[in-house]
Amino acid sequence: MKKKLMVVIGAGASIELGMPSVRGVDLLFTEWAKDGYQLANYEDKTLYCYIRDEVNSYYSKNPKQGLCKESNYEEILYVILQLSAALGDDNYSLPMNAFCELKKLPKLKLDAGNKFVSGDDLRQLCYRLVDKLIDEFRERCKVSKESKKIYFQIFENFINQLNSDYDVAFITLNYDDLITQACPHLFTGFDDNGTFYPVSIYERSDWELIYHLHGSVHFDMQGEGLDMHAIKWNADLNSTFSDNSLGRNSQGNSEGISMPTSVIVAGYGKTNQIQRSPFRTYYSRIDEISAKADAFLFLGYGFNDFHLNNSLHTIRRGDRNKPVVIIDWAPDDQDPMQFRYDEWAINLCKTIAVNANEMATKHNKNAAPDIADLKENGEFEVSRNSKCPLSIWYGGFIEACKSYSAIKSELEAGS
Repeated sequence: MKKKLMVVIGAGASIELGMPSVRGVDLLFTEWAKDGYQLANYEDKTLYCYIRDEVNSYYSKNPKQGLCKESNYEEILYVILQLSAALGDDNYSLPMNAFCELKKLPKLKLDAGNKFVSGDDLRQLCYRLVDKLIDEFRERCKVSKESKKIYFQIFENFINQLNSDYDVAFITLNYDDLITQACPHLFTGFDDNGTFYPVSIYERSDWELIYHLHGSVHFDMQGEGLDMHAIKWNADLNSTFSDNSLGRNSQGNSEGISMPTSVIVAGYGKTNQIQRSPFRTYYSRIDEISAKADAFLFLGYGFNDFHLNNSLHTIRRGDRNKPVVIIDWAPDDQDPMQFRYDEWAINLCKTIAVNANEMATKHNKNAAPDIADLKENGEFEVSRNSKCPLSIWYGGFIEACKSYSAIKSELEAGS
């Protein structure tokens, strides 16, 4: 029987195939916010940029400079929703309003004149950005296979080699359909008519599946009546989609913050956003998939989604010494794991339960590796601890796809 392989896919696995990076999404939001959200007294600055820059300015004041962080678009979306809740004149369900006095926000510049920012303005900004984001991904997915033809063929071969050698469960955090394009037969829980059946997820014992934990370009809200926000699978990206979150009721939560009713989960507060189907059904199976997997492969995952990280706790439970391979990209001057204190490295160690001080190279297990050398030679940074097999590739995703045999060798370590 084939070994079971759990593959977790993050944004880093799609960038070389034409999808936007985290920084790329921020630039898109910067451009899109110019339509209706220009500020009156700040030249060429939008409400989105103002909030992002204020957050980053605050972070820069951290006296421990080594721990200074920089915001990302998902964090800013959540800050916008928090501010929207705090500014709501009739919102008496946000407990922090009892203690916090908000910093005054600048005025918006509109054709009818300048106006103070309201909670509705902030909420509409967030919802507009989320709607435009999924539209952008759909447009890029339509052309990726041709516009990135050489890379896509390498990627397609890699995905199908995985499926040939392993019983694979793909857990993707990306909205794109690149894996589905490469391997159309993967199980999603949706039938041929696009209807989602949770029971089919619960009863499935086979793998050969892909679960879009945070949504997909193929998700569409075509429901009616009391179930008007139901998500269906729309296979035709050239068709008209009905996923306008700006025109739908929000999702409320016990913290008093309203979330968009969207086909994608964007921004922080994901544990609230994934309560809808199919998100919650997919998420309910993650612990089981993790527990049954014989090996783990992370493709471009940033280890920032704690709801997913917490579902991977069985990787090192008991006497499990199942191999973990991480595909990432790093600049040549990046420090090796034992000298890194950034969020990615810290969250990785917590999730995989590995000691960064035990990382080295296969050829010299007594010295910290040089990342540039690892990339040039197509090698991995590896754990010296045989009970916690971990291999990290820093050469980028497409280069990793070209080195399938090397990755497979690491996935077979200890077996």
